[in-house]
Amino acid sequence: MRSELFGPSYVYEEGVLETSDCRFVLEWMMPHRPPDHCALNYCLLERAAYRDSRWRLELTDRHHGREFSVSAKMLVNAGGVWADRIHQLCGLSSPYMHVFSKGVFIAIARPAEHDDSLIFDMGEHGDGQTFHPWGPVSLWGPTETPVDSLDSGFRVEADDVRFLLAQANRNLQLSLDASDIVSLRCGVRPLAVKRGYSSGRHPLAYSRQHRVHHDRANAAIAVYGGKLTTCRELASEVVDKLKSQLRPSGIATPDDRPAFQRDDKSVPDPAWCRDNEFCLTLDDYLRRRSNIAQWVPRCGLGRDDGNLEEVRAAAQAIEGDEAEASFEGYRFRVREEYDTLLASI
Repeated sequence: MRSELFGPSYVYEEGVLETSDCRFVLEWMMPHRPPDHCALNYCLLERAAYRDSRWRLELTDRHHGREFSVSAKMLVNAGGVWADRIHQLCGLSSPYMHVFSKGVFIAIARPAEHDDSLIFDMGEHGDGQTFHPWGPVSLWGPTETPVDSLDSGFRVEADDVRFLLAQANRNLQLSLDASDIVSLRCGVRPLAVKRGYSSGRHPLAYSRQHRVHHDRANAAIAVYGGKLTTCRELASEVVDKLKSQLRPSGIATPDDRPAFQRDDKSVPDPAWCRDNEFCLTLDDYLRRRSNIAQWVPRCGLGRDDGNLEEVRAAAQAIEGDEAEASFEGYRFRVREEYDTLLASI
């Protein structure tokens, strides 16, 4: 950092994910895979109704194009930023709702001396920028931008990148431009507020605390807001509410749960991920089962397309007959959503 700009600092410690956000979620799920606990990925909820003390959900498998129904005694809406849409589709109401804030990070090649996370006071709204070491890259960000539309919230804009580059160059002993960017991260934070709330406050003025609404009459639970550092507390709260309304099913969770291990490598084998980790697409593998898309330039394709054959082989291992179409679609998205964006900076 540019030490001449800063006085004494504080040591701040917080939880850190060992591998990635996606693998953090996945490894919570993997130990719970007996037949009566089934995670359905790429499924869209089309319709839902609560009748005769049971929920009936109509789902579409968007990966395979199939439709099917699910019946359940209770419904837990943990849809994150989509929780409001899901609750409305189910015909339910809640005392809470979400407002949204977009956060963008840029990743650059990690400087050799960057071993600790650094936090810089922005001097406005109590905001800060962070510089995190993560494998072979360092993350700089995030932005804090209020958004009304989820569609716009998941899209990185040129102004987001320009802002982050300017702030990095102001605070760090670096001189960065768009060509130094290895990858981009963009997400939307769901911030819980009371329903009907309306305010033009800055996103940092809202609490990150979660809220859980238990609708006993309709056997439904909805989760609003929250953050990774309180996810265990949130999970325990939801489980307690489930237990308060459901009688034990009599089905015991087996003690000899299957162990799902992977090689202790930064890049897991694509075929192994396909068979053991719900990995259905090339994008799953590059972004959500490994960090390739975030640690290797141009979403894993490499500068000057240096990794095309490796990415094509991963597509073949995961998607078989659909591999070439998936591979070409991925290349097209990288050109449209990454190359074109950075070329405009």
